[in-house]
Amino acid sequence: MDETIDPVATPTPVGNRLLILEHDASFAAQVAKVAQGVGVEASVAGNLREFERQYVELQPGMLTLDVVLGKEDVFAVIEFLGQRRATEPIFLVSGYDHRLVDAVASAAMDFGLLVADRIPKSGDCLRRLTRQLKAYRLEV
Repeated sequence: MDETIDPVATPTPVGNRLLILEHDASFAAQVAKVAQGVGVEASVAGNLREFERQYVELQPGMLTLDVVLGKEDVFAVIEFLGQRRATEPIFLVSGYDHRLVDAVASAAMDFGLLVADRIPKSGDCLRRLTRQLKAYRLEV
């Protein structure tokens, strides 16, 4: 794992809206439920086109990106965000080999994007995501 990302660093609160890019509807629903449970509004996009539309319309404060999107390319998402000079913290989520996650994180950082955490879908994924959402949400 790349040690240049410090998931324990003190985050700056950014907002209460999470945009989830996830091709697995069941997992996306779990993430949305977790977000709502900590006072974060969640929207789900199941593909790149929907993600792009919602990103522009909703102006989210945080992003959760599935690293493997079926037939779609996660690097296209990274490029989309990089071209817009996105500043939202990104939580990369994957059930696959950490080397793929590292490659996506590296590409994101090359675009100047903030990769706040890399979260494996196994184990304590939802608990870890809950901690991150609490850390980055704005208190209202």
